[in-house]
Amino acid sequence: MISGRFVLALGCIAAGVTPCTAQTSKHDPKALAILDRCAAAIKALPALHEKVTITSAAERPDTLTSPAKKAIEIKFQRPNKLWLTLDEAGAGRTRIISDGHTLWRWSSKSNSYSRIRAPKEFAEIENLPDLTPDLAVLFGKIPDFKLWPGPDVQMKPVPPPKTGDNGLDMLEGDLRSPGVKVGAKVTLTLNRTDHLIRSVTFASTGTDSAQSKPYSFKMDMNYEVVDPLPSFGAADFRFSPPPGAKQEAPISAIKGVPK
Repeated sequence: MISGRFVLALGCIAAGVTPCTAQTSKHDPKALAILDRCAAAIKALPALHEKVTITSAAERPDTLTSPAKKAIEIKFQRPNKLWLTLDEAGAGRTRIISDGHTLWRWSSKSNSYSRIRAPKEFAEIENLPDLTPDLAVLFGKIPDFKLWPGPDVQMKPVPPPKTGDNGLDMLEGDLRSPGVKVGAKVTLTLNRTDHLIRSVTFASTGTDSAQSKPYSFKMDMNYEVVDPLPSFGAADFRFSPPPGAKQEAPISAIKGVPK
């Protein structure tokens, strides 16, 4: 059976953390210029408020390697203030909050939280929830999109939907997994003004080798809120333990930072 393996590969690629050794981008020059502007814009952000809904669907639901629906909301302000929440259908909620001095991590599964010293930079935080491609760049998981969504994928510009001047750039690329007879198309839309991502779609079709039946998988990342100029106050980065929450024994979740 091939579908589960391919879905897992798509999940890793969606997070922007697919291991690769190639150093030369295969993207079309125009597409690479758009992606480079996006990476530069992300790194230059002084603050951001973003909400992303991720939905996954497959011909066979049992092949999904993670919950079918996730919602990520992030507020950040440099140098090190963060409010991140991840809701996963059937898997609960995770919150990671830094007020610049203290970092809290809370899970609804255990209704418990940890409290440690905040890092000086976001990239020092370990065990972050699954990330979208732009957050992978923001948190230093990948340096840019030169090799995204994979070292052998060539992203090319394509015309956006004909809905007037929607101010969007659209890129597409074909994704293949060695030895797997399933094809996938990656579609990315970006705003031409702020150069930030607005949607990501992975769609694959093929034949399940175990049952010789048609197979399909689709993952949509819909950026419902993208505000690169938010106005934050102290309350936006304040952690209040939910009723009944218990504090865990201090465990450092930051690289090189003492408890």
